[in-house]
Amino acid sequence: MVAVFAQIVIVDWSASAVPKRGADSIWIACVDVATGDVAELTNPSTRREARQQLARIIATSSGRVLIGADFPMGPPTGSAAAIRADGESLPPWTRVWRALSELVSDDNCNCNNRFAVAAELNRRMGRLRYWGTPASSSGEWLTVKKPPLQADSEGSPGEFRMVERLLRTARHRPFSWWQLYGAGSVGSQVITGIPVLESLRNDPSFGGRVVLWPFETGLRDPLGALAPDAVVIAEVWPSMLPTALIDRVDQPIKDARQVVTLGEYFASADRSGSLADWFAPAVTRDLGNDVAAVVVAEEGWVLGVSAAGEPIIDARLLESGAVDAGRHDFAGAVVSDRHPTSTLAIAGAVRDGAPEFARQSEFGVRFECGPEGLAAIAPDAGVVVIVDILRFTTAVSVAVQRGTVVLPYRWNDASAAEFAQRHHAVLAGLREHGSLSLSPTDLLQMEPVERLVLPSPNGSAMSLDARGRGARNVLAGSLRNASATARLARHLAGGHPIAVVACGERWGCSDGPLRPSLEDAIGAGAIINALRALDPGCNLSPEARGAAAMFTDAQDDLFEVLAACASGRELVARGGRDDIAAAAEFDASPVAAKLVDGRYEPVGPLAYDQHKLVKEFDHL
Repeated sequence: MVAVFAQIVIVDWSASAVPKRGADSIWIACVDVATGDVAELTNPSTRREARQQLARIIATSSGRVLIGADFPMGPPTGSAAAIRADGESLPPWTRVWRALSELVSDDNCNCNNRFAVAAELNRRMGRLRYWGTPASSSGEWLTVKKPPLQADSEGSPGEFRMVERLLRTARHRPFSWWQLYGAGSVGSQVITGIPVLESLRNDPSFGGRVVLWPFETGLRDPLGALAPDAVVIAEVWPSMLPTALIDRVDQPIKDARQVVTLGEYFASADRSGSLADWFAPAVTRDLGNDVAAVVVAEEGWVLGVSAAGEPIIDARLLESGAVDAGRHDFAGAVVSDRHPTSTLAIAGAVRDGAPEFARQSEFGVRFECGPEGLAAIAPDAGVVVIVDILRFTTAVSVAVQRGTVVLPYRWNDASAAEFAQRHHAVLAGLREHGSLSLSPTDLLQMEPVERLVLPSPNGSAMSLDARGRGARNVLAGSLRNASATARLARHLAGGHPIAVVACGERWGCSDGPLRPSLEDAIGAGAIINALRALDPGCNLSPEARGAAAMFTDAQDDLFEVLAACASGRELVARGGRDDIAAAAEFDASPVAAKLVDGRYEPVGPLAYDQHKLVKEFDHL
């Protein structure tokens, strides 16, 4: 058999509002069809990086490339007219793609306006079709929860496309184009993903090589009509294959396992000659000409799904070993990027740059230091608590206690002001300028603001990295809110491990080698000690026990210890003795700080009644 494609590229997309790696981020697998080998497995932290990688693959390919992306390419019928998209003479899918590309703003740090775009499109439609958003982004035209169903007027778009209705009839669970937020949502991926694909399709350097199936190819085998170097973009469904097959890939992140397995499966189908038939599902024969016309003009289809709404699973390919998911050593795969602290070592006992013996896997409460420690113990944790006592997490504690939402930012440079402006927030500046700063004392004394950007190469950077490491929940912990943080962590963990990470400092400069700091270890120990008080039977790692012992030893004279340690002496020399006093106020605040969509929000005061706690904070 002659394969249609030289490479299969499977993309698992993400609409994250911050740079992110690990679980629920972007994964790209590139499979060589002829050999079946995984040539690349990459985890770009931003959509800009993902676009660059896809553009590189297109530019360097010598044969046909299939790019499968895991979000809908077209909306339910009638959407283009409902949102009043320009260009009545154009196909509806084109009008929707152009409208999204014109409305969406998405910068190189993943900051995007997807919720504002959805609200605007709802306003144009005069009805609440898009739904799902953090409470802070909700309003008249976009709600947190799904609105009551409204009777559809003639021509108005429905909840699902034809392919989704068929899949649901066959007892599968695809989600709706309109859901933006929450488990299983794809709407945000659509809004942020389509503009990227549109930019690739219209990139003049590719000379018209990039086409969309089925909109530009029709529902047919592409072999006869496509150029030898054509690039076909299609919608795929990474979870279409059996879970047991996907889980044979030796990779801790499910998204990575899915793109690898689906890429290999498509490649094996291409080698066997069956993949070409998947581009021509019997929609016309089984569902009629009218449905086929709608699929090509507006809604699209999922490659690998039959006209009966069933994934095309070729048992012969699985049984013959053509998809040998048990053999992955990724010897030739690209599994890292330019950031040395986020290297993803896929095979063997080494994951995320940490050997298995360093992961504290058998313990329910763990403790480590610095970015490398975060990489070691965070990936399978239910909660990660970031601790940076002098001064980031202490400042966060003070700010959220006063009702301020804190936006962590990695770099304290000119880009921080632009970031704050985009988010309608106040930028924390230098204390000597008399404005809000990282100084907890100043935050306590000045009038609180609604949103505050806190740049920090330690606490901020590690807060953002924690979610990229696969952590389900991220909290900012300090001595001031140690017990509140412990209570919330225990509530959110859901039986999964809790990882407490001391940020530490740096020798010489912000990117110098890690200097483990006593104050952060003591702060982490306070939280660990509170966790042990809540659950005396919790399984502390030796590292966690050591941190708890450090806090117990210093508890009676916290100010003196913090002021005398290396970081404290440095801060005193800079005129920050009052900040040490604020940091040493043990359990002064009943409010915890939880990272929600890239910002720390206040959670509290926490109730001791568990049912009251769930009721009050179920939106988290």
